[in-house]
Amino acid sequence: MVLNDPLANTLSTVANAEQIGSAQCLVKPASRFVHAVLAILNAHHYIGDVELTNDGRGGILKVSLLGKINRCGAIKPR
Repeated sequence: MVLNDPLANTLSTVANAEQIGSAQCLVKPASRFVHAVLAILNAHHYIGDVELTNDGRGGILKVSLLGKINRCGAIKPR
């Protein structure tokens, strides 16, 4: 599966997991940029802890959800 926009994919994964009431979600593949954005969301208490696991392919981010995200999307400059 080829991802054109990993940040949008991550934010939609988190939002979808929040909507169905999951306690955590897995984000694949992990990148430093996505990890930094999730760290900002964690600092502002929208999500819980973010744990990076190296699986030998791209990494997996395990995100603990707090139920505080209503809707989110990637902001792109033109």
